[in-house]
Formats: sequence, C-alpha cells, structure tokens
Amino acid sequence: MRKVWNVIKKIALVIVVVLLGTLAFVLFINPISFFIWSLIVPGFASRLLHDSEMGFVGEIIDAMDEWVVKLLPWYAKRRFIEADLLRNFSGKVQFKYFRKENHTADCLKQMDEEGVQYTWNHGSYEERGMIAEVPLKLTDEQFKWLLKNGFNDAARTYLGTYTPTNGNYKALLKAIVEGNEKAVDTFLAAVVRYGISSSRLTSVLDSAEYTDALKTSLKDAVWRFGQKSLVQRYQDTCYRCEFSDFCQQNKTICEEAQSRMALWQYEVYHKTGHKLSPAVVVSILKGGAPAWARQIFSFEPNFGIESESTQAIVNANPELLRILIAVRQSKQVR
Repeated sequence: MRKVWNVIKKIALVIVVVLLGTLAFVLFINPISFFIWSLIVPGFASRLLHDSEMGFVGEIIDAMDEWVVKLLPWYAKRRFIEADLLRNFSGKVQFKYFRKENHTADCLKQMDEEGVQYTWNHGSYEERGMIAEVPLKLTDEQFKWLLKNGFNDAARTYLGTYTPTNGNYKALLKAIVEGNEKAVDTFLAAVVRYGISSSRLTSVLDSAEYTDALKTSLKDAVWRFGQKSLVQRYQDTCYRCEFSDFCQQNKTICEEAQSRMALWQYEVYHKTGHKLSPAVVVSILKGGAPAWARQIFSFEPNFGIESESTQAIVNANPELLRILIAVRQSKQVR
C-alpha cells in the first residue's frame, strides 16, 4: 500500500505541475496573454520576459514572446527598454528612446553600432558631438565632419581614446591648412600620444603649406613621443643599464616620459641628476601611491612641495602627510 501511495503522490504531483504549467501558459506565457499583460502592467511583463533566474522557462518565454514587444505602443515598449539592454532593439527605437527618455551619454554607451549610426544620421549637430565625446567609434568621414563643424574639443577627446587612422591625420592636416587653429593642438597631441609615420612626417616638414611654427612644434611632438616610447620600452629592470645611459645622455626628459616611469626608473632618473617637473609631481601625488610619495619626498628639492596646490594635496591625504613627516624626521636625524 505504501508503494501504491507513493506512486499516486508522484502522479498527482505531475498532474499539478502540468495544470500549473498550462494555467501559466494560458494566463501569462502565450503571446496573446503576454501582449495583454504588457499593455496593462508593462513593468511586470518586462520582468517576466527578462528574468534571468527563471532558467529554461525564461528561455521559452523569451523565444515565444520577444517579438510581441515590437507591437506595443511606446508607453509600454519603453519599460522593456529600461529592463533590458537598449541594443536589443532597432536603431530607430534606440534613437527614439535616447531622444525622448534618456538624453545622456550613458544611454549612447548602451547602443549598438546600428543605434549609433542611426543617431548620427538623424540626430542634431549637438547629438553628433555627444557621440564623439562619449566617445564612440567614428568613421573617417564622421571625424572630418567634427572638424568642419567646429567640434574641435570632441575631436580631441575622440583621439584620446581611439588611435588615429590615416584618414584622421589627413582631416587634421587639411583643417590646419584651412586655418583651424584648434586642429593644430589636436594634431600635435595625437602625435605625442600615438606617433606619426616617417612618410607623413617628412611630407609635412617638406611642404610649403605648413608654417615654420607648426613644423617646429611637430619636431618637438615627435621628440616627446620618442622619449615616452623609450621609457615604456625599458620598463623591465633588465634594461637598467640602457635606461641609465638614456638619462645620462639627455639633459631634458619630457613630462610625458617622466609620468610613465616605473618606480625603479625614477630612482635611476634621480641618481643621474634629473628632477621631476612640478606638474608630474602633482599628478603622481594625486594618485596617492605611498611608495612613489616616499621617493618624491626623499629625492625632490623641498620634498617636492613646490606650490600651494601640491601642499594642499598632501594635507588632504593623511597617509601622504604621515610619509612626509617621516621623511623629514629621517633627514633631520642624518
């Protein structure tokens, strides 16, 4: 009788599960019911569609009802956009949500390539600038558009993230010839950060289209890129001798190279008679790294405190202040 009873319980459990599953399908899961729920309580329906904890059942709901969302009016559809990634929708819907509901850079970051391109093609001048300032990947033509329409700050921000293409450099040089003074700063900053091909460098230096002032600045930018790259190349301690020779052979080492030194390189840098620039000292102390702070306080004149802003940074950080006091006391003892 016990075995019979166990069999009956299992059968009853199966029947209950089937009945509940059927009820759930009728009331919630089938597309018609899901559409009705989406109209009445779109927030509940969006959670039902995108609930990752529902496992296999959630996959069934997603497969059966995802297309239903496209038929919903906007007031309901936007709740699904809020509950799920924006990029799951068409470029047109992504742009509409950006324009009507969430006109921010964070919303742009959630878009896929289709959404970004649709926004670029149908958005305003200012919205194109927002895309570049995020920044999101642009084509050469889109980058050229930024320079032509005065979005110089956006163009510079863009090149702070993405390596300039051949088309980007061409657009910058053309803008410089056309009198865009801000394009000069953007071009030089890109050269310092990423370098420039020898052929393009030669073509600029040999061309009569560019001023002597630009050519002089370009040579300086190339010099800075070279020093920065060498410091990065010599990061491993096995290059101690090579880096020491580099420091001894150069009376001046640019800020870009200084700011990329490893701690052991800074020690060699100091031993070969060099000092950090005040701007680099400020940048390093803002990071608050104790080992770097200890070396700066030990190596630099006046403990590296050359300005009120530097002193304020140290005073605002109890750990830096403690290290500074310890270094001062150790030097007094000596």
